[in-house]
Amino acid sequence: MIMIIVLFLFLHLLGDAGASKTQSVFQEPPFIIMRAGESLVSGIKCSHTISGYDLIYWYKQDESRTFKFLGYLNVLFATPEDDVKGKINFDGDGRSHSSLNISGLFLNDSGVYFCAASSHSFQCDTGSEAYFGPGTKLTVL
Repeated sequence: MIMIIVLFLFLHLLGDAGASKTQSVFQEPPFIIMRAGESLVSGIKCSHTISGYDLIYWYKQDESRTFKFLGYLNVLFATPEDDVKGKINFDGDGRSHSSLNISGLFLNDSGVYFCAASSHSFQCDTGSEAYFGPGTKLTVL
């Protein structure tokens, strides 16, 4: 009986620890409205408080709800995807925060931008869970 109680408490505490990570990735602001041709400089901010996590991924969700991977920040090194280089970049420190920048906004840059925190793994068959921020809706007029 004592083993069952100990196991229950362990699983309960483990579940609480996992839940706290989901509450540890923040984004601001919740929405931005800009005009075409303007540039978004440090407009979308992401931060996390997850110990040992050193990567921040960036994604865009368009009106069809499709996610597009934009790139990532590994500690201090930004790696945008080839098709967005020169248009989108990010800075910061993957261990705690990042800002997303977009130059020369077009109407099709509208969408919801998400960041996710994760950790780098040298093992090919395993990885860390990614915890997402709530998203920032960008509307370009």
